[in-house]
Amino acid sequence: MNAREMKRDAARRAASAAGMTQVQLAEKMGLSQCYIHKILQGNAPLERVRELVEVCGFDISLELRKAVED
Repeated sequence: MNAREMKRDAARRAASAAGMTQVQLAEKMGLSQCYIHKILQGNAPLERVRELVEVCGFDISLELRKAVED
């Protein structure tokens, strides 16, 4: 899973679990519905994904791990 897919998955899971629509998220975050769509597609900075996740009542964390060499 690449970074875009991880951001998309986190944002979608949070919004779904909170039962919030794009319009509701836009109103709570002070952003356009179009930009919320961009976040939910994984096409926004990680900071925006974090904000959306927090608005939905969740936390997000990243884990740094050493890459496994083949």
